[in-house]
Amino acid sequence: MLKCGLMRLFSSRRIYKLTALKPEASLRESITASAAAHVFLKRCHQMGSGRPVYDSSHQKGNDGSVCEVYVLMLVASMMMSCAYCEDDNRIGSDKTRNNYPPLSRYFVVDAIDSVAPAVVNIICSVEGYLVSGVSSGSGFIITEDGFVVTNAHVVASSRDGKVLVTTMNGKKRTGAIHSIDTASDIALVKLDSNFDGERFPTASLGASGSVRTGEFVIALGSPLQLQNSASFGIVSATARHASELGLANNRSEYIQTDSAINVGNSGGPLINLNGEVIGINTMKVRGTDGISFAIPIDTAAQVIRQLMLNRKVVRPYVGLKLANYISGRKEKRHGSTRSRGITPSDLLNTQDAQVIVIKVEKNSPAEIGGFQR
Repeated sequence: MLKCGLMRLFSSRRIYKLTALKPEASLRESITASAAAHVFLKRCHQMGSGRPVYDSSHQKGNDGSVCEVYVLMLVASMMMSCAYCEDDNRIGSDKTRNNYPPLSRYFVVDAIDSVAPAVVNIICSVEGYLVSGVSSGSGFIITEDGFVVTNAHVVASSRDGKVLVTTMNGKKRTGAIHSIDTASDIALVKLDSNFDGERFPTASLGASGSVRTGEFVIALGSPLQLQNSASFGIVSATARHASELGLANNRSEYIQTDSAINVGNSGGPLINLNGEVIGINTMKVRGTDGISFAIPIDTAAQVIRQLMLNRKVVRPYVGLKLANYISGRKEKRHGSTRSRGITPSDLLNTQDAQVIVIKVEKNSPAEIGGFQR
């Protein structure tokens, strides 16, 4: 009886339509399937001697019909549950703005493993006014022939232009300082190859322009000469201007992060969960934790490209020095006009703010163009 019931069930055209519902079916189709399953379940209750199977007065002689009806009820319930599950999954995906993959326990590990072979520790000898010592920092390899990106302040004081580089596997090799740009705090080091045609592991460069506040990031490097270290955090701000940090004559912007960046992390990569470099670890606010900064890789890439080609960075030059100027309001008294000076309310009123030229460099494009102080 059970076998016959199953054969009769799956040979039904209506049941075939319900079970053939595809995962990509629309919400309306899922609801229709669910309603049909409800109707089918109700009809199953009416099978067998014209009475519901759960009726206590049912005759014991119809065991086969009872078994068949139970099977039909079970399958109908499964169909109804599947329809609801597909509705839940589809509605959940509609509410999700971006279909990001779920995070596993290794989502940070996988990102680190993809970049770690290209991260290096850099040590160079420095000579001070009275004593000599060593400077330590980090860097990462960007080309297979051995170009390493680091901070200029890590290698700028090198005594002989040579550095000692240690890779993730502990191998040490020498390198030469290729070029330095102090304005952007970026430098390039060229590794010495042990043999012709040697290829080095490289880090993949991402795009800092698409970084969002709150995004997970990882800082890699050698803080306090502790090699192969990693710290995890988020992006606190995507474009922190240098003027907000009290850096005079600096128009750069930085990625702010709460990832731990300490002495020795300078020059190391700040990466996203895709294992792409989005910044170069540069500095932190002294005496605080969780306020660190990295040079955006989009900015650094322009500098790196010029350093590799020309060993220097060519920047536009006008020859003007400008400043904001707020003049005090004038008032009339006894028929004469005089300035009443600047008040605190004037500082908040931007309508009276002006830009003035305070210096024009000699023989500069600005002087040639007719600008005057």
